[in-house]
Amino acid sequence: MDPQNSIRDIVPCSLCRFSMAPLHCKICVLRLQCSDCAENSIRELTNDHEEQQSVRRRRFLFCSFCNEHDIRCRAPFVKHFEISHDLKMLNIKRDLRELENYILPKYQNLTASIPVQDIGLNNIFKKLTTTLNKQGENLHRKVDSVKRKSDLDEIHSNCLSILEKRKVEIEHNITDISLSIAYLKKLLESGDFIPTKNYKSRNSDFRKKLHPEVKLILPEFITEELDREQIYHQFTSLFELSFRTKETSGAESSPTGRPLMEEPLTITSLNIIKHRSSSGGSLIDVACVGDENIWIAGEDMWFHMMLYTLQGELLKSVQTMSGYKPVGIAVTKDGELVYADGDDRTVNIVKKNTQIQTVIILEGWTPANVCITSSGYLLVVMYSDDGEQSKVSRYNGSTELQSFQYDDEGQPLYSSESCLKYICENRNLDICVSDDETAAGTVVVVNQAGKLRFKYSGSSRTTKGSFRPFGITTDSQGRILVADFKNHCVHVLDQDGQFLCLIDNYDLFEPRGLCVDTRDNLIVAENKPCRVKKIQYCI
Repeated sequence: MDPQNSIRDIVPCSLCRFSMAPLHCKICVLRLQCSDCAENSIRELTNDHEEQQSVRRRRFLFCSFCNEHDIRCRAPFVKHFEISHDLKMLNIKRDLRELENYILPKYQNLTASIPVQDIGLNNIFKKLTTTLNKQGENLHRKVDSVKRKSDLDEIHSNCLSILEKRKVEIEHNITDISLSIAYLKKLLESGDFIPTKNYKSRNSDFRKKLHPEVKLILPEFITEELDREQIYHQFTSLFELSFRTKETSGAESSPTGRPLMEEPLTITSLNIIKHRSSSGGSLIDVACVGDENIWIAGEDMWFHMMLYTLQGELLKSVQTMSGYKPVGIAVTKDGELVYADGDDRTVNIVKKNTQIQTVIILEGWTPANVCITSSGYLLVVMYSDDGEQSKVSRYNGSTELQSFQYDDEGQPLYSSESCLKYICENRNLDICVSDDETAAGTVVVVNQAGKLRFKYSGSSRTTKGSFRPFGITTDSQGRILVADFKNHCVHVLDQDGQFLCLIDNYDLFEPRGLCVDTRDNLIVAENKPCRVKKIQYCI
């Protein structure tokens, strides 16, 4: 509050509400103004009321006008009130002048500047519809091109040829067998010595050619579930159309819709102390459930995963099935917890009744982290058991749909070390991975098809020590937020990897897990302090 535009030291009368209260009741703290009010109040109320000079209640007499904040102020209260009233009147006049001469005309200009584009609007959307239909026809043609009817005809012809060949072989053998039977009968009837002596059996040859009955396995068409994201990507350019504000002098505009704050605010700080084990404990990851609750994953804690309110109330606690810490957690649209377990190489869902269902069992690979896509698929970042490879796989339930491992030049996208990795999907469907490689940490971003878009290895302007990326998340504006564990800060990038700012002056220590709620508030899980902070960083 502006001390020159306020008068906190004037105590209003609780009865008339118009003047100062030089007296007050010590028992009920009733404020009085004049002798008439005092006499009437004391007469109407009980005799237990005591009057004393309000100057003895120091907390009501802090003088904000003279800035002494003490009862030593000798300036008359009435004079203070008159001066403050004059200042208020000046402020009112200033606000009125600004509204009439600046703000209202600006709004009127904005209204006049909105173009009425109904002329030709139908033609524009007809063209868009035609383009959309052509794209659909292109997809139909591509589908028709892979139907492979000619291949089916060839397979059919081959099947008939195989059957015919088999039939000829069998008929030839039947003829040979019939001739052998007639010859043997003739030998038995004649009893000739020489032919009988020279006879050699052909039964073994016939037995070798006696194959089991040929059963033709007919071709079968097995349908695969269409990848909605791949189809949606063909039409993304249409749905990404948006309104943009034009910058005008004297007014700020934001191309992202929610600009970053110059000074972010810490809204909540939650200490997870009572659930630590005797060894101290640390936080691994955090995931939002709406705007009020969070799941946290811990190491060396009494419970591996706990659901908290942001007021500090423990709602639920869960142990992993393996008995070891999870390596990462995420939350589905239905509010169910998903966790990756590096010990038994599984990805699991914790139902709302805390029953655990195993979704993915990996063989030869160990999960490093997991996230949920906007389409409900699972993205799992993992490393091979031999420590030589790392990759990201997309799953629909337990079915692997895609795998990303190498760039266009055949180089690995991710470090092969079994180091910490966090993963998330951006609003443009990019896949963002923080790769805390021992030598130099890197953020790797690929598009939904697995093509490398960019890598980010920190900024020399802002990072004092080596870049150690841990938790990673994105907001509604497509900005990428990365926890820098060693430098105790959070890097903010745009969706193309350009550095925007740091969140580094809010007593952060070893930030590890990150997530954002529906209002783009940042939730940070700090490692050893076992502390969760909620920070507002954009407007």
